[in-house]
Amino acid sequence: MSAAPICPCEGFIHPRIIDNPPGGDSLSYRVGDFTTFRHALLLPLLDNAGKPVETELCFWHPAPNGDLSLQLVEWWAYIADILTFYNERIANEAYLRTAIQPESVRRLIQLLGYRPRPGIGASGFVAALLAPGAKSAALPQGMGLQNKPSPGKQPQIFELDQALTVGLPDAVSADISPQAVPGTVFIPFMWKASAVLKASATHRASIIRKASAGVKTSFSPKTSASSTTQIDSLLLKGEISGLKPGDSLLLLDKAWDGVNANYGWVVLGGTSVEKDPRGKANTRIHFASGFAPWPGFDVQNTRLLTPAQSAHLWSIPDTAGVVAGNKVHLDKLTKQLGIGDKLLFEQDSRATLFKVSSYEEVLWYANPPSGKPPTEPPDPTKVPPVAVLHSLIGLNQTPLSTWSASPANVNIHYSWREVGQFTTAPVTLIDSKDASGKLSSLTAVQADGTQASGTAFPPGLKNAKVFIEDVDGQGITANASTDATGSTLTLSDLPEQPYILKPPLRVLFNLLPVSRGKSVNGEVLGSGNASLPGQEFVLGNAPLTYFLSADSKSGDNYKSTLRVWVDDIEWMEAPSFFGRSPTERIFVTREDELGKTHVLFGDGVNGARLSSGTNNIIARYRFGSGAEAPPATSLTVILQPQPGLKAIRNPVAMGGGADPDPPSKIRKYAPRPVLTFGRA
Repeated sequence: MSAAPICPCEGFIHPRIIDNPPGGDSLSYRVGDFTTFRHALLLPLLDNAGKPVETELCFWHPAPNGDLSLQLVEWWAYIADILTFYNERIANEAYLRTAIQPESVRRLIQLLGYRPRPGIGASGFVAALLAPGAKSAALPQGMGLQNKPSPGKQPQIFELDQALTVGLPDAVSADISPQAVPGTVFIPFMWKASAVLKASATHRASIIRKASAGVKTSFSPKTSASSTTQIDSLLLKGEISGLKPGDSLLLLDKAWDGVNANYGWVVLGGTSVEKDPRGKANTRIHFASGFAPWPGFDVQNTRLLTPAQSAHLWSIPDTAGVVAGNKVHLDKLTKQLGIGDKLLFEQDSRATLFKVSSYEEVLWYANPPSGKPPTEPPDPTKVPPVAVLHSLIGLNQTPLSTWSASPANVNIHYSWREVGQFTTAPVTLIDSKDASGKLSSLTAVQADGTQASGTAFPPGLKNAKVFIEDVDGQGITANASTDATGSTLTLSDLPEQPYILKPPLRVLFNLLPVSRGKSVNGEVLGSGNASLPGQEFVLGNAPLTYFLSADSKSGDNYKSTLRVWVDDIEWMEAPSFFGRSPTERIFVTREDELGKTHVLFGDGVNGARLSSGTNNIIARYRFGSGAEAPPATSLTVILQPQPGLKAIRNPVAMGGGADPDPPSKIRKYAPRPVLTFGRA
């Protein structure tokens, strides 16, 4: 029945016209709901001529204080609403395209002969650490491990895939090899011109540290430095005492040839102590003003010196003969100077470094006769002569002409002592996203941070799989190789995906392959009966563990961990019974709507029947699967203690797991096998 609406929003049509265009993801099957049913029940029935049949309703109005008749009408409207709702849901669940309940989807695809992929178990590697004093540990296949689940999550069981014996070394502390990472050891200082510089082009890891002013700075590659580049500070190994603000220091290239300008004369502004990731203290020296490094400046090839002695040019009296050719007269004896020693001449703001090419001791007079050179003594009857024995130094280069004009303004520094050894700024972060190369090699270090000697790494390794673990327990997997001495570890096949490591690092060698699933040994499935075809049994634990495999014993590219014995004879799993002979001892598996695994045997036509016996069907399998896998650092609980084994580490998360195919995927792929069967 219908009534002409006053406006379109008040339209009323009952029963609703059912229309389902093709290609939809749901079916419309309801002829009405509570509102339309109630409306229809309150309207009188009309005959073909449009006249009311139920005339009583034309004059009936509900009572103002409640009406039982109206309540009965609404009850019927509620019942009709519920019935039509469930009819629509039943209709939708009857078709593969529109079914949303996993149970309905699975029942429908059984008719099509399609088996959805079950859940797949995760797998990966963990590292074994030996107990103190143990040299090796024999670990059995199936050794159980369990993760520490996060709140609200269930623990997962992993087991060792094969029996292995592990030995020493199990873990070695390591640092990035300086010789392999020149870009990270070049100039560990703060740049005035730029807050961040690119790391070396030959290394993936971007090495970043916090400078004294709190600015993040990375290190320049080993290239020519511009004279406009300024260094604010450098780092010395260990704690250095005896330095104070205002001290003058000489930075000198270890390969300085006496001619080039590979040196710098700086004034110390102050010092500060910095600790590396291992807690070892180093000393940062801050310059009062910036130092411009020479081309090819490298802290590892630079010495830091301070002068123990100083002198001046002869200035009593000030004569032109103080500088003669490449020789200069000093105002005192410097017997400790020798050929090849370094002299730094400082005049105003300019400092020049020379090598001593010759040494003589000369007697001059401080009070020569007026107009005479200092080599002539005064008249002893008038003035007592003041003889001064001093040094005449030959220089490897020609002195500056300005020295002769004002020799009293020239300060000479010599007798150098080492202040300390420059070191690379400690690596505090390795971020592969910010670098263009890769982390290529490591050197072993001792507990105090010094480089280890001898065969710290196993010698002769060839592409052995290792973990590189950082201070937080996170890590990466790599292939490692060593030379015959085992002093350096060369890395390859590092992850392509971005990673971040926080030193100090250590290399874990005893990697164990593990996979998801808890073992069930010797479960009795039931009793065989040769008179019954196609016997079927249900495993006691779910879900059965499957792994990806090209063998495809269970389905497309996966196989189960299930093994079955009948009368102590093992039967083999097969994807299906189709085309199998009546004597083949095979079984197939399937999952029901609740995820439980059913084990099916042949009927004597396709696959052999079971032999009769009591509890003669025994199963061994593993259960547990899914996409959720333990993250890094969580799979560490050893379920069965093993002699010689102290701990398990997993710096890299497990992976490879998958949930069972969802209904959306089943609806997409299930109809395709029907075409291959040649069925409608």
